[in-house]
Parts: sequence; C-alpha cells; structure tokens
Amino acid sequence: MSEPDLSAFRKEIDAIDAELHALLVRRAEVSEKVRAIKTGDDLKLRPGREANILRALVERHIGTFPKAQLVRIWREILSASLAMQGPFSVAVYATETAHSIWDLARDHFGAGLVSWKFGTTRRVVETVVSGQCTVGILPEPDHQDNDPWWQYLLVRPNAANDGRPIRVIAKLPFARMAAPYGGTEAVIVARAEPEESGHDHTYVAIDLAADYSTDMFLSEMAECGFGGALLRSKWHDPQERKRWVHLVEIEGFVATDDPRIARAQRIFEKNLNDILVVGGFAEPLVLEDQAQAQSQVQASAPGRAQAR
Repeated sequence: MSEPDLSAFRKEIDAIDAELHALLVRRAEVSEKVRAIKTGDDLKLRPGREANILRALVERHIGTFPKAQLVRIWREILSASLAMQGPFSVAVYATETAHSIWDLARDHFGAGLVSWKFGTTRRVVETVVSGQCTVGILPEPDHQDNDPWWQYLLVRPNAANDGRPIRVIAKLPFARMAAPYGGTEAVIVARAEPEESGHDHTYVAIDLAADYSTDMFLSEMAECGFGGALLRSKWHDPQERKRWVHLVEIEGFVATDDPRIARAQRIFEKNLNDILVVGGFAEPLVLEDQAQAQSQVQASAPGRAQAR
C-alpha cells in the first residue's frame, strides 16, 4: 500500500475521532440535563439501566473490535457520567495481601474512581451506612465465612436508617469472557434497593429458629416455589441460641411482595424468625469475541481431529 493511501486512511480515522469526541460532548450535555432533573435522588447509580445499556451494546456489536475493550470503554463513559451528577465515592475491602477486589472496583468505576480502602468488611459496611461513602464493594458471600458481612443487611427499613437499609445492588465483574471464570467475584452494596434489569438474581435471607440441614432447607425452598435456589452462606448468631440465617441466591428478580415470600412465611412458619430480600444483581455478561468463536468453530470442524 502506497503512502498516499495510508494518508487517506489516517485522515478518515482523524475524522472519525472528531465525530466520537463530538458525540461524547453531546452525551455529557444530555447527562447534565438528567442531573438537573434528578436533584432529589440520593443515589444516582442505576445498575439495572447500566446493565441493559451494556447488554444492548454487546448485542448489536459487529466487526473485529474486541467486546471486552468495548465494554471497558463504555464503563468509563458511564462512570464519568455518574461522577458528573454529584459526589460519588466507593469504600473497598482490600487488605495488604489481597488487592483483587480493589482491581474490580477500579475496572468497574473507571480511572476517576474516588475510593478508600478498608481492611475489614465491617468498616466498609459502616462507611456506607453512615453516608461517608456512596457505595461499598465486598467479597461475594462465602459459605466458609463464620462471621459474614451480610449479617449487617438483616435490617428492615426504619427510622434509624431513614427507610433505606443497606442492600446488594450489583455484582462484579459485570462482564467476563466465555472461558470458565475463576477469578475474584464481589458485590456492590448501597443504601438503595436493587433495580430490575430483566435478567437478575436476588439474595433472600431466611432467619430460622431451628438448624435445618442443607438438603431439608432447599427442599422447603423448592416447595415455596424457589426451585434451583442456591444456598450461598449460612450463619448462626452466637448471641442467639435459636437463630440460623440462610442466605439464598435465587434466579430472577424477587420483590418484597412476591407471592413466594408469603408462601415461604407459611411453610417455615413454625420456625421462622424473619425473611428478608437483602438485594440482588443484574446477571453478568458473558463475552465471546469473534476470534475466540472462530477458533472454537475450527476446533470442532469435521476432520479436525483426524488432521491432528
């Protein structure tokens, strides 16, 4: 290819860059109008809407530009727009030896992230509850944790929390490659209710006065209509002899007035202390780029095994 041809393509790229920049400026102007309308909102973050923006982006994407990088660009745009709408800060659980959750926070909220690190999950929760930080990022609930942070979510709306107890509102990473994901997972908590996105998971806490085996508990959950429920964690309150709390992940969006909640209240009635929806998250995106898909097609093509 001759130098004049390259010059023409470079000029076209420069023109495209100028168009992209102009669109970003225009988008920021619209975001300013949104901010003016939402002045009364306490939390500007809309995890359900953001999830659907990214899902639509990936669904309509064509060409060879990698989807993972495309999503990363849009995460920066979404995070910049969020920062424009008012003060926003993040409390992150990160120890001196474990920085993976910090990396997830930075990847999700972008280069402009205003954040603080805390060495205990309790301090993260306290910082969000007090309003010092807008949201907190904590490790995904773990069955092996005998003193889980999610115990602090077992609070109903009341005057002390201004009717806004802390809840799980999102999961990280939101986008991951199609290959088996074995990295760290985390959740975002805030003094807000989760937002339905159309493809969601919900955390429900079942507080019981008797110690159920896992099989018995999941059988009862299925009878309530929560088939396929996943027991994420179980905690026995050392201060309360008759208190075993099961944190369950349920596929789909479960509202507090879901009829299955009322059914669970009837089925567990004899041993039920309380039942609470303590948050949820939009189902993460699974990405598969063209190059990856092409290699899989080639690997499964007829005669491929014989050719090896």
